[in-house]
Amino acid sequence: MKTASWVVLALAGVLTLLGSLASLSNAYFSGAERIGGVAIGELAGGRPEVVTALRARRATAAAYAAGFGMFLLLIAAGPYRKGDRWAWYAILIGSLTEILLTFARIPFLETRAGTGAALLQLGVVGLGLALGAGRLRAAPVAVFLLVAAASPAAAETHHLKPTVGYPTFAVRPPVLTVRPGDVLESESLWGDWYEKPGGKWPGEVGPIAIEGAEPGDTLVVEILKVRPNRPTAVSTQGGRFGALVPDQATGFLNETFLRGRYVWRIDRERMTGTVDLPGSTIKSVTIPLRPMLGRVAVAPEGEEQFGGLWPGPFGGNMDVSDVREGTTVSLPVFHPGALFYFGDGHAAQGDGEVCGSGLETSMEVAFRFDLVKK
Repeated sequence: MKTASWVVLALAGVLTLLGSLASLSNAYFSGAERIGGVAIGELAGGRPEVVTALRARRATAAAYAAGFGMFLLLIAAGPYRKGDRWAWYAILIGSLTEILLTFARIPFLETRAGTGAALLQLGVVGLGLALGAGRLRAAPVAVFLLVAAASPAAAETHHLKPTVGYPTFAVRPPVLTVRPGDVLESESLWGDWYEKPGGKWPGEVGPIAIEGAEPGDTLVVEILKVRPNRPTAVSTQGGRFGALVPDQATGFLNETFLRGRYVWRIDRERMTGTVDLPGSTIKSVTIPLRPMLGRVAVAPEGEEQFGGLWPGPFGGNMDVSDVREGTTVSLPVFHPGALFYFGDGHAAQGDGEVCGSGLETSMEVAFRFDLVKK
């Protein structure tokens, strides 16, 4: 058991060191490096100074991990292998310190990237220490503390297939309850609006309750995935909706802007959208996709019910193109559970729905939830 113990710990040190060096290499020599599942170049929006900052952040984390890997390897292969009791405690304290620092950075960096690897590492180190616990009288207590430290960090992935959409953001019984740190994989709704002119809007998905959320807290929503799951998208213009046309409160002096409805073909491999314009000179237009969600919200304050078209302090129909993969959205909590809603997928959109719509379609989505307590 003693031999197995130090071998497991030394192996954990070697793997940590090698993984950290690989991450360090990728940060500076590989364009495919990703943070939270999103390529660094995409996350930076093509800005070189942001790419440099993100690579430096990844490199710093990798350097700290490499240092811990070297510490673990040297202690395990040296004094721990010889039977020194203090080495057992040194590895225990070092491992707990690293896992605590990994999770303590989450509210500052607004990402849980790297936590899975840290938990796996803690499990392997815990196994190695348990195998060598016979050398200690107080080992059962120490092993219990090691396991207990890892338990609260365990997260669950939930899968939700929505069947009902709501036209308003309001307090309702939740369709699902998750805990802080949990991941939700789901999709936005599809309906008649996408199929035919004048069709009914399918509404938004929710509400999802977050365990422990109380009024005054902040709900932190990390957007892990937003990807079109249909081969078509719809855009519209004209009528009485959008910044290019008059409405009941704003008169325009220009001629009426013609109403239009366009069906775009979505290429989910190339991530492009194409629309045919047979009456034009160019005949068709193809644009790159930047999938996003137009609507993310919590239940509004008090007994308010806001229609899905409107934004407010609760979020709602913000139509901000930054609400996409790699983004973290913070929303105020007005009710127990927060009661989170989402929907209104856009395959592409400019800085706002100037013509009244984006490239409207449904999306596969994934979120990770957390809370900042008041």
